[in-house]
Amino acid sequence: MRRLLCATVLLVLLGAPAGGAEKVRLMLDWTPNVDHAPLYWAQARGAFAREGLEVEILTPSDTADPLKLAAAGRTDLALGYMPQALVAASGGIPVRVCARLVARPLSTVVALEDKGIRSVKDLSGKRIGTTVPGMMDVLGKVFARHHGLKDLEWVHVGCQIVPPLASGKVAAVVGAFRNVEVVQLRRQGLKPRVFPLEEGGVPDYDELVVLASPALSKRPRVLAAFRRALAEGLEATRRHPEQALSAYLQSVPGADQAEEREMLDATLPFFAKDQKLDPARWRRFADFALREKLVEKPVDPAPLLLRF
Repeated sequence: MRRLLCATVLLVLLGAPAGGAEKVRLMLDWTPNVDHAPLYWAQARGAFAREGLEVEILTPSDTADPLKLAAAGRTDLALGYMPQALVAASGGIPVRVCARLVARPLSTVVALEDKGIRSVKDLSGKRIGTTVPGMMDVLGKVFARHHGLKDLEWVHVGCQIVPPLASGKVAAVVGAFRNVEVVQLRRQGLKPRVFPLEEGGVPDYDELVVLASPALSKRPRVLAAFRRALAEGLEATRRHPEQALSAYLQSVPGADQAEEREMLDATLPFFAKDQKLDPARWRRFADFALREKLVEKPVDPAPLLLRF
């Protein structure tokens, strides 16, 4: 750790811009977690500094805050979710997307083989939990319809996912993260069974994207610099996950390092490998959202995506 800190200081000093850094506030989507490891690693290795940026990483008090605060210009950048951005755009909120961090869904349907669930068909006639009201209710029912599941009882479990699964209160949870709750269940000696939403009638989507404020959206130079630094952090995390983990763990003192390492390993395949914001991919989810009444009005994703 001491060697890492020394190396970090050196990198920052070497990468610091001569003319003064551009200050940028970045609000996370929630408390620091392994999804954010590339951001902390980019910061620690001086990637932002070399691009002339001084990035302040902020933590929100609620997951609904970052998008709203970015749209209102109260933070420069914010992490959000592709479905959330489309819902906001449908409601007239001026969101703009400039980059992506996690390029595939982490939310999934999780059950336990220990409770007799070995195939998706075993869920018929069972009680199914959902996490985020509205969003996961809809995605769960799409998943059930796609797989022909019948006689389901739906209950809201909120953020407490592991206890109701482990106790048998629910047979599965829609919205459990394959890189978090799946790891926690395995560490308890249980056998989670993962049924991906994107294999259950839900279009593939970017789990975490970077949203820009209206003011910053008009500054492509700054956004391009941030995106280059993020891309460096993502690539460095894939190549050197242990160093990325060490940089991230400084933001969560007291965390279980072994568990966090397993969570990061589970996340690595889902980090964005490029910064291409694909309008066709966004269009597929926007059309799906309208069809399933996640949004009330049609959304044209093209103006939301900042490509430069």
